[in-house]
Amino acid sequence: MRVLQEKEIMRVGGNSIIPVDVRVIAATNKDLQSLVDKGQFRKDLYYRLKVLYFTVPPLRERPEDIYFLVNYFLNNKNDSKVISDRVYKIFKDHNWPGNVRELENIINYISSVVEENKVEPRHLPEEFQKIDKDKKEENNNENNRINKKLKEEGNLKEFIGILNVLYEAQNQGINIGRKRIADKLKERQLRLTPEMVRGRLKVLEKYKLIEIGKTRQGSSLTKQGKELIKLN
Repeated sequence: MRVLQEKEIMRVGGNSIIPVDVRVIAATNKDLQSLVDKGQFRKDLYYRLKVLYFTVPPLRERPEDIYFLVNYFLNNKNDSKVISDRVYKIFKDHNWPGNVRELENIINYISSVVEENKVEPRHLPEEFQKIDKDKKEENNNENNRINKKLKEEGNLKEFIGILNVLYEAQNQGINIGRKRIADKLKERQLRLTPEMVRGRLKVLEKYKLIEIGKTRQGSSLTKQGKELIKLN
């Protein structure tokens, strides 16, 4: 307490005070304010430490940082391995109870054990492969549920046809309206008028498979819409 408040120390067994010029950096994964309120952490120490402070959210709350951290750890090891999109997806779905250190450890594992240049889910430890398997089952169940709902709303082929037309248009970087969609469907032996297409688009939007743009923006597929195309 003397060091923090007065910037002074006294040697054990000594009788003279020695001034010191130091900066104290403290870190914790506990909620100190809560501990102070419960009487489990000294209030006077807490307020002497709490001068300039900031909170670093756990990794599970900032999944967007995973890509940069993975590349940082790989670069530190001079490792040129490429992490596949599916592996990044697994990492983002993981809860990371061990926070950034756990991510660093899995990158050390990959760097030491994986021989291929591109890292796929099969290269990961078993607990991460289970995340991939569970997520696939969850997505399949959700897609099957939506498939069933679309069948109740009308002709499933028409809905999937529209999704495919939108998918192709997105890949080409173009906006496409109801008339163009109807023309494209006609080439696939699906005869719908622009007004009928409009009704189908409303249904697809209801199930969050597409986003209908304003005026001339056209409609675009959501991530769920792309997943449904793969299933069908």
